[in-house]
This record gives sequence, C-alpha cells and structure tokens, in this order.
Amino acid sequence: MYCQRQLGELSRYEDRINASGAQFFAISTDDFSGASYIPDRPEIKFPILFDASKETVAQYGILAGNLPHPSTFVIDADGIIRWKQVNENYTSRPPAETVLAQVEALGS
Repeated sequence: MYCQRQLGELSRYEDRINASGAQFFAISTDDFSGASYIPDRPEIKFPILFDASKETVAQYGILAGNLPHPSTFVIDADGIIRWKQVNENYTSRPPAETVLAQVEALGS
C-alpha cells in the first residue's frame, strides 16, 4: 500500500519527470499474479517490473530476509547511482518533491 501511494504521488509529476528526460519505474518482488492491484490504480503512470526471484533487489543490497527495504534510487544515464534513500521502516518513503529535485539536479 505504501509503495502504491508513493507511485501515485510520483505519477502526479509525470510532466516534469518527462521534461527532465528521466525514466521512472518500480520493481516489485511480488510475482505477477500477486499484482492484482494494478488495474485498480490507473493513477500509477510508471512501468512496474517484477522480480519475484529477488535477484535484482539483492544486487542493490536492499534485501532484508525475504523482503526488500523500501528504496528509491536516482540513477544517471551511465548507470551510476547519484542518490538513494533506503528505509528499514516500510512506511517511510521520500516525498515526491525530494525525488524530483534529485532527478532535476542531474540535468543541471
């Protein structure tokens, strides 16, 4: 639920995100059959990638047991992580304005 809320909040800034040249996506560790909420959330404008094997989240170092820590990354065009926020508290997410400021700073 918290990740869905964050994606909805970021989606409200779709025009600014697109203007910055950035691409947003989410990675879910649910399997695709567990993603029944997606059709009910048309405000989420970004692709959601599924990593049921948890290989990708493990490579980012955010896997805690069987679940990933909620994390937000800003990665530049060369694949370098320029900003990240990783939270052990599953309810804690960075505000969309904070993420957007980091994205727009890459274009400066």
